[in-house]
Amino acid sequence: MIAQEEARKRARGFRYKKPVCRDLCMESIRCALSDMEEEAGEIDGMLWDDDTLEELLGDEDEAFEFKMAFRDLQSDLQSMAEALQELDRLMYTDDAEELFDLFFPAVGGDGATLYGYDEYESDYFPLDSWEAEAATREAAKKLKRLTKEQLLDTAGVCLRIARQFLALQYRHDCLSAAFDILRGQQEGLLQLVRKVEEAWAAADRATDGFRNDWGSELWELDRVLSNVPERLWVE
Repeated sequence: MIAQEEARKRARGFRYKKPVCRDLCMESIRCALSDMEEEAGEIDGMLWDDDTLEELLGDEDEAFEFKMAFRDLQSDLQSMAEALQELDRLMYTDDAEELFDLFFPAVGGDGATLYGYDEYESDYFPLDSWEAEAATREAAKKLKRLTKEQLLDTAGVCLRIARQFLALQYRHDCLSAAFDILRGQQEGLLQLVRKVEEAWAAADRATDGFRNDWGSELWELDRVLSNVPERLWVE
């Protein structure tokens, strides 16, 4: 037990030796790309299987463009994920993934975003401010072993990957937010339709098939119908 505890403490003390930036390490990027591609695929399927988007946007061309935006995003996410499978070729080294993970801690990451690898636990853990400073120095020391040409090549590839990933993430977040808004509008429209159906049925019963033109049920139907958007009457 004592030996295990010593091994655990020793591993904890050396976490800073293998730091990564939480959101810009290769494993996180690959997982995020996979999750975004899966979500974009699900939304893409819902959009093409449902004609209410045209009704909500009021324009077939805009609806088509919105659908294609998700399809294009899905394709770009897949292309980037496939490109990262050849990271060694992009950097022309067998240590490409390790260099990528070291680059962002080396250039000075926020301590709250830096994680260190624990050999005993076989997992990454967040580093405190002191550990993060040590991790930044350690990562920079390892990168300084590269030649100037290798360092410039590494920096160029890392920045291109980060820029492309963040751009895709931004597109995904914007499109997902727009879809959530439209879905909320769709749900509101469906609720309105149900209210109209319920009010119509109640008025029909109360007025004996609308033979009478008075009663609270009929007034309620008029109130509900007044909330129906004009464009729906036109359509």
